[in-house]
Amino acid sequence: MPILRELSLKGIGQSRSSDGAWSAKNWAFDSNTLGFTSARGYVSFFNGTGAEIGYPDKDVSSIFWYRRGSIDYLLVEVQDGTTRKIVTYTNSAGTLTEHIIIDLAAHPENQPKYAGTQYIPFGNFVAIFPEYGQPQKFYGNRAEPFGFLAAPTPPRPISPPSLYHMGDPAVNPVYASTAMKFATNIGGIASARGEGMFCFEETNIIGFGLGDSEKNNEERLNSYAYKVSFVSDTGSESPLSTKSLTISWIGGFAKPADDDDAFRYKYGIVVDNIPVGREGTIKRNIYRTQNMKDGTVGAGEVYYYIDTIDNNFETLYTDIQPDAAAAVDAPSVTDSMIMPVGIKLATGYKNRMVIASSDDHPARVWWSAANSPETFPATNYFDFGNTSGGEITGLYAHKELVLIFREDAIDALTPTGQLSQPFTVTPVVQGIGTRASNSIQAVPNVGVIFLSSSGFYLIQGNFSGGSQIAVQKLSLGLGHEFGTINQNALSKACATFNRWDNEYWCQVPAYGNTYNSLGFVYHADANAWTTRTNVPAACFTQSPQHHTIFGSNASQAGIHANNRGVHTWCAVRQHGTTIVGQSTAALASPASTWRSHWLDFGDAGQQKVVRTVELLIIATGEGEMELESRVDYKEETTPSTSSATVLEPFAGRHTRYYGSETMEQQDSDSYAKYNQVIPTTVNDAAITARMSPARTAVIRFDVNANACRQYSFEITTLKNATVLGFTIHYEIKGERKAYTQNFNESMY
Repeated sequence: MPILRELSLKGIGQSRSSDGAWSAKNWAFDSNTLGFTSARGYVSFFNGTGAEIGYPDKDVSSIFWYRRGSIDYLLVEVQDGTTRKIVTYTNSAGTLTEHIIIDLAAHPENQPKYAGTQYIPFGNFVAIFPEYGQPQKFYGNRAEPFGFLAAPTPPRPISPPSLYHMGDPAVNPVYASTAMKFATNIGGIASARGEGMFCFEETNIIGFGLGDSEKNNEERLNSYAYKVSFVSDTGSESPLSTKSLTISWIGGFAKPADDDDAFRYKYGIVVDNIPVGREGTIKRNIYRTQNMKDGTVGAGEVYYYIDTIDNNFETLYTDIQPDAAAAVDAPSVTDSMIMPVGIKLATGYKNRMVIASSDDHPARVWWSAANSPETFPATNYFDFGNTSGGEITGLYAHKELVLIFREDAIDALTPTGQLSQPFTVTPVVQGIGTRASNSIQAVPNVGVIFLSSSGFYLIQGNFSGGSQIAVQKLSLGLGHEFGTINQNALSKACATFNRWDNEYWCQVPAYGNTYNSLGFVYHADANAWTTRTNVPAACFTQSPQHHTIFGSNASQAGIHANNRGVHTWCAVRQHGTTIVGQSTAALASPASTWRSHWLDFGDAGQQKVVRTVELLIIATGEGEMELESRVDYKEETTPSTSSATVLEPFAGRHTRYYGSETMEQQDSDSYAKYNQVIPTTVNDAAITARMSPARTAVIRFDVNANACRQYSFEITTLKNATVLGFTIHYEIKGERKAYTQNFNESMY
């Protein structure tokens, strides 16, 4: 008899040269045992009734977990009748409480969908870019619009009394009233205030006031104009308003006969109708020309910073700043632009916001000014409209670059180190792109994985330091499984990185469905693929504890119709929880199956008789399995004719099953869920199975299949099980042999 050895169970490898599995459904790779375990499933994220539990009766189209300080927020986008909204929950009171509602525009009919709602953490807020509707900034306790959708309206400098000097009541009797003349006090300066101007003597007040001084009978032409900008709570400045009406006056008057002195006067200007910004505006900047005089003699129409109104409610400003104070240039018309309408993609990168794919420019990418995520200079963009590759379909900041995905190309936004042009665009690959924006996900120590129309691809490397980026296909063995994907609904796909199992998990629409009905899982520790079925995930997020949370599209899928809302992936083997009133009922998990490739044992022409299949497992007391055989490329199956026989534990060695409901610690009595009580009927069995002493063991199936040239077997379990590998005993002309795959003798 051959010596039984510990083997490595393979992932899916459907090419004829592969020694992997033909199919492997509903497994996770356990890096502690180097085996595949079936002990995974999902449960409802909330318990209880009503809207407080995350709309369990609604479909969820996007989800995001945000931690701000010590408070956790869960943002859930739901379709509530004809209304689309983001519901925000917080744990600040020790329970999940609905905190704020953000209403969003409804999805137009027959419109393409790429990314859906995007969530971009930036500083102390989350930028929310819905596929349709106004972008938002979420601060935990409030939400407000993101970006500047229009320039401010111009202010209005109030016209002065024409041709008269305000200091001479005899000539300008409107100022004869002392109470009116000195109605305000500006900077300690007693000032006369009329329609829109006041004046004071230059001999007494030095350094204030506008316009040329007047002396004796000389007249001076004075002319000024104003602009205004908004400054948001992100430190971003809006485009400047258009210019105000020009305010002009002529100084000079007839010198009184009894006045021996030559008075010299300066003026102040009252500016009215200062525009009030949208929510989130914290101040307004005032810009003004120097004295333009007659338009040909003087400073001309050049604007300078004058002052800041440090609030968003005052609409009146009194300007006494002399021309000498107007020394800082105003922003140019290209320094800030109106936010493009219909932005569908965004990401944060090096203290800037990067956006792409607007309604008018689907192949253009913009980047904001440094440390000003809402200020987009008009020249900060790159247009792919004249290049092959199609529209921009994805943005992903990774290391020292931003990957720009299009339908059939990938480029990279890379830093230049130059202030005038901080970024450049470098081509990465042509002919490969994505229509599945939410499939793009970084896997630590592996690279960036994404779904293309021709397979899953891996991006590795960087352009920094002279290095290059490599793009390679990662799904070479998934030909048959990949062919089930509905290419027309590829944009619905979504992916996440599960840190606890070190796996990339992508849900895709398959088998003709327009909703996500099949999961592809890349197990980084095993360099292997498996699939996952009956998980109605429409969107993913990760909690700060690295729990995988997903929103359900169950009503669209037609599966688990009472299992909509929000769920968490954990080590409890069930697929969902039906919530009825205050009680819950577990939904059974689908079977975990592993089907071998067609095996010829090294001799395709030789007839063989398979006698036994032995599985090396981690036994926990509930490892019930079934085995079926197939021969010579026929789909008819032959079940094992006898029950599995448990052989002696391997070498007497013991191990521990390192699954966990919390995915954090082995001795917790809670799921990977959020402030809830676990149903006892589920918890007791799960804990018992998980914590039972486990040991390596072998179970043997006696095979009663016909002689064959090609052999395949399939194992099925409805219980928690961890499978390490297998050995097949077979005969050729009475000679008994054993077939094994690559094995690892260093495991225990």
